[in-house]
Amino acid sequence: MDDTYLLGAPDTVIPTVPTHKSRLKEVGLDFNDAKTECYIGPRFRTNTYQCMLGSMDEGMLQTPDGTPVYGVKIYGVPTGDDDYIAEALQLKAKKITGEFSRIESRLNPSHFPEPQLPVRQCLWILTLRCLQHLGNYLCRHVSP
Repeated sequence: MDDTYLLGAPDTVIPTVPTHKSRLKEVGLDFNDAKTECYIGPRFRTNTYQCMLGSMDEGMLQTPDGTPVYGVKIYGVPTGDDDYIAEALQLKAKKITGEFSRIESRLNPSHFPEPQLPVRQCLWILTLRCLQHLGNYLCRHVSP
């Protein structure tokens, strides 16, 4: 893993970013400004906080109606406002169901007239071994 996370109050964490950047350099990792995001709860989002961010992006998604929702993903788990978590889970569910549909359409038994091909078994194995963990991981890490 080359992802790193700094957690804490903005007035503590944001000033430590340059130090963190140099320490990563010491172990051969490059700090990627373009991938750097932060999140702070809505009641703590103040003008002072916005000024402290400078060029750092605030983690955000947009709902289908264009409303911004705030949060970040930590090891693939959405963390932030409840609306951000819900939107991130909707996007992930759409991606997972798309994968199921893609495998199902490519291994549709009607496409393979040869009865000796175990198409249904292949479909089951791909589903079980390749896709089942995708939703399982989030179920274990996102609060219900």
